[in-house]
This record gives sequence, C-alpha cells and structure tokens, in this order.
Amino acid sequence: MAKALKIDFYKTEDLNGNSLDISHLITQVAALPFANRRVDLTDSFVFVHNVRPHGQHTLGEIVKAKMVDLPDKVNRNAGLPEDLGLNADEGIGHRTHFLYDRGAQVLLLQRDWDVRSTAFTQSIAHPINEAFNLSLIFKPNALRRLNEIREVRRLTFRMARPGNPEAVGNLDTSTTHAIGILSDLGGRQLDVSISVGRTRGGELDRAPALRFARTLFGRRAQEVEKIVVSGKDEAGASAVIDLIEDRLVYETRVDMAGRNLDPRQCERALLEAHRDHLEYLRHYRQPE
Repeated sequence: MAKALKIDFYKTEDLNGNSLDISHLITQVAALPFANRRVDLTDSFVFVHNVRPHGQHTLGEIVKAKMVDLPDKVNRNAGLPEDLGLNADEGIGHRTHFLYDRGAQVLLLQRDWDVRSTAFTQSIAHPINEAFNLSLIFKPNALRRLNEIREVRRLTFRMARPGNPEAVGNLDTSTTHAIGILSDLGGRQLDVSISVGRTRGGELDRAPALRFARTLFGRRAQEVEKIVVSGKDEAGASAVIDLIEDRLVYETRVDMAGRNLDPRQCERALLEAHRDHLEYLRHYRQPE
C-alpha cells in the first residue's frame, strides 16, 4: 500500500535573515550523548537521530515522543480499548526525515502532522544554544511576483492558539502578548491585518514586511493558517501573494513498511526532491 508524502523546503538563516550554513550545528548536536541532545518540552521531547553524510549533504531524522494524553490500543476483533501499557518514561514516538544541503543552505523536511519544522529547530538549536530561523522557499512564479511588489499595502495573517507554550518563545513581544490575551480569553484564533488603511499612496516598509511574512511561516508552521501580502507591482497593478499556497512543495507516494512509511523510500523521496529542484535551490535568493 502506498501513501502520500509531501516535502517542504526552507532556507536556514541567522536572526537577521541572512543565509546560514547549519551543517556543523547538526553534526555537533548529533555527536552529543542522548541525554544532552534530548530537548524536553511540556508534554513531549524531541531529538535529532540517525544523522549521517550523503555526499555533500546531510541526512537524518527528527524524533518527537509524546508523553501524555496518549491513545488507547484497540483490539480489531473484540473492539475493546486498552491502555498501551507504556512505562512512565516511555511515550509514542513519531519521526520525520530531513536532508540538509550546506552549499545552498537549504533544508528539505518531510511533512508530518506530529513533527513540524519547530521540532527541527528545537532539536538542533536548544542542545547547544545556537539560534537560527527556517524561512519557507517560494515557488518560482510566486518568488517572481513577490519580488515585483513595489508597494506593500497590507499584511494579513491568521494564527491558531498554540498548543505548546515553547512554540511562541522566539516571536516578537507584540505577537507573544497578543497570543497571551488570546489564551487568557479562551479564544482559539488570532486574526491580524496590518495596512495603510485608505491612505492614498501610503505603503508599509517593504523590506521588514516581506521579511516578517516569509519568516512567520517557518517559525510557526503548525499554528499559522494564513499569510497574505497585498500591494502593487511595478506597473501599478494590484498584486496578492498567499505565502502558504505559494510555497515550494514536492509531492509523491511511498510504500508502507508494516504500519509505517518505509524509511528508505522517505530518504529516496528527499533525494529525488532535491535533485528535481537543485538548480533552482542553488540560485535561490529570498526577496528583499
């Protein structure tokens, strides 16, 4: 039986939005004893696993183990729910595969509902206290259209309330405060629209607006539901870019190995995705 698999592409950047090679950080963390590379969260822990070189690139896995609110096991014949029978120090493990291209400073990450991009940054950054960001990579036509926006007049994004407090630790103070109010009031969703209103000829500061828009998804992939940049292009025509819809994605199908995706086929998909987009990734530059 085959199952759909999607791969997302990210630029690795420093906190100022400049390209950053993190291959040495991945290697450094992978060499740590398990107790030192395990990152404990509120209800789970994450760690980097099975890291090894593949030519000029690095392959590996991110594992996330859920420790609380675990499901029951259910017998298919009797239909009776039962406790999984895990020990107190055991959890349900999920893993996702990644490929890192140090030449292009690009991360390819298998998309998984349980192991998001923040699990990657937590697994690498926290054990050695080295901060970096992941910023999504746009499709070629979206990148062209975004670069052609001369006037940014509106930036809109929607966030669901984060399920885990650690997930918002690296956001700016204003956004963190807004999410805090959302939680205090029992809200589930935050809608923000920053615009020039009806001012004729007004525009937002272009570079910071575009930088914030493209980094927001990478930092908050599991909570962000909408990121839209609106403005005018070089010809003065209206332009609207939906960053979530316009990100670069590789889609394929892989076989199952028992009850899980075949790890070898997941890695093969990463290598194929990298090969198919290699020239684009080598010359890719984020919009400024």
